[in-house]
Amino acid sequence: MNVVEVLSNISGIDRKQVKSIFEEVLANNKLINGCPGPHIFTIAAGRRKIADDSICEVCGGRISSSDKSWYEKGLAHGRGEMKGKIMAILAEFGEDPETALACIGELVSDAREQIF
Repeated sequence: MNVVEVLSNISGIDRKQVKSIFEEVLANNKLINGCPGPHIFTIAAGRRKIADDSICEVCGGRISSSDKSWYEKGLAHGRGEMKGKIMAILAEFGEDPETALACIGELVSDAREQIF
C-alpha cells in the first residue's frame, strides 16, 4: 500500500484527489526548499482570514500565516543575535562600533575592486 492509498483510506477522499494534493504539496516543498531566500511572504491576494496562506515573492512557495509568523521571528532573532556578536567583536578592538563598521565597509569595497 502506498502513501496515496493510505491517505485516501484514512480521509475518505478519492485517490485521484489525494494524489493531486500530494503532488501539489511536493511541488510547494520544492519551491520553498529551493528558494535562494530570504523569503518575502505576503498574504495571498483576495484572502483575509487569519489562517490564510502567504506566498513568497521570491520563489512562489506557500506557507500558513502561522508558519510565516515563526519564520519572521526566527529571522529577526538571528539578525539581532548576529548584530550583537559583531558589535561585541568590534568593541574588542577599542573602536566605536559605527566607526569600525565604516572601516570594514571600506576594506570590503577595496577588496572587491581588486578581485573584480
